[in-house]
Amino acid sequence: MGVCCSSEGKLTITYDDIIENSDLSHQFLFHYWNVGQAKSTVASASAAECINPRLHIEANPETEDVFNDAFWDSLDVVISALGNVKARNYINSRFEDYFVNCVKQLTLRFPKDSSSTGHLPFWQPPKHFPKPLQFSSRDPAHLSFIMSASVLIVETFQIPIPDSFMNPSVLGDAVDNCRMVDLKGYVSVNDIMKKLEKFTEKLPPGFRMKLIEFG
Repeated sequence: MGVCCSSEGKLTITYDDIIENSDLSHQFLFHYWNVGQAKSTVASASAAECINPRLHIEANPETEDVFNDAFWDSLDVVISALGNVKARNYINSRFEDYFVNCVKQLTLRFPKDSSSTGHLPFWQPPKHFPKPLQFSSRDPAHLSFIMSASVLIVETFQIPIPDSFMNPSVLGDAVDNCRMVDLKGYVSVNDIMKKLEKFTEKLPPGFRMKLIEFG
């Protein structure tokens, strides 16, 4: 994969935590000699060495002093993979502040039919009036993303894919019937690991996840 491998690309990761002995049993990037080191620093070094040496990656265990307005404004994509509700809510609020609200302010200041100096339309190529993305189970592009992610999961766990799954109408109805779980309070990594261990007891003897390689 070539994400963040160009001269202009950069991946910034952060995680305000250090590696402990208890992490070694389920976080495969870390080794016993990493105990006491920042998780983000070790993870970035492992990713650059093992995944793609051309990856431009920067680790920073700091938070507010580094991740200021200029930092958020420079981002194209934000991926959140956090282990507790408080941290997820924080990231969601920052994303709302620096991306969604900025777009809303721009559209309020320059409506779709606004004109610039010289009475020319403000929104003319290469500028396009931004339309906030709203997920739709009937949008082919949105469904394609859901389908691709789902196929990766079922292929990994070697789950048969029903023929009806490839029908956009059937998949759209299934997505509409899904409901997000309302997570309240703190969800620790240990709690998640305990649930995963219970699931493993239901797997067939000798089960192994299928490795999916990307060319």
